[in-house]
Amino acid sequence: MNKRLLILGIALTCIITICLTGCTSGGAEKITPSNPLIVDMSPEESVDTVPAETSSPDEQAVTESWVRTALQELSGTGVVSADHITKIEFLGGEDNPYGTIIHIYFQPDAVWDEEDAVIKAVHTSIKAMEILFENDGVAKVVMSELMEFTDKYGETTAETAVRIAMTKEVADKIVDWENVDDRAWGDYVSWFDLAQLQDLHPAIWQLIPKLQSLT
Repeated sequence: MNKRLLILGIALTCIITICLTGCTSGGAEKITPSNPLIVDMSPEESVDTVPAETSSPDEQAVTESWVRTALQELSGTGVVSADHITKIEFLGGEDNPYGTIIHIYFQPDAVWDEEDAVIKAVHTSIKAMEILFENDGVAKVVMSELMEFTDKYGETTAETAVRIAMTKEVADKIVDWENVDDRAWGDYVSWFDLAQLQDLHPAIWQLIPKLQSLT
């Protein structure tokens, strides 16, 4: 009896071994169940992006925001900073084929005397015009320096002390603005060989004879 059970056990063992070998041998297709929780993390194909277009200085729209931002660069001896700009006006614009006229009003904190007022107006206008005329949309720049004047009745008001203007046609002929500024330090009247002295307050006009022939 024991002998028969031993033979039967050996036979069963052989059958099981053969079955297992057949299941794991090549040729059987391996099936991997899909798992909805597995996310494909492979990198996406790169997409060529076009960088955002930025306008060059000579293509900027001539707006008050642009003028104030551009004139933040104003600096130097005798130059009134952009923080002292009180008003900006525009004439023309996109509908004007000749470009925009910019009129800037500024008021320095203080001046030593009437001549110092003119010197500040000259050097501020040189630096400001150099910056603004880089934009092809600017046809003309007018700089009005304001000062407080007291009339004979004791009333004090802010009035135009010096008004200086230049067209882009003239500005484009200037090769070296730094040399122009240096020359004006030697003689500020030389600036009016290029720019136009449009207005000079009577209180200043009567005290500076060399400017009287220019207005």
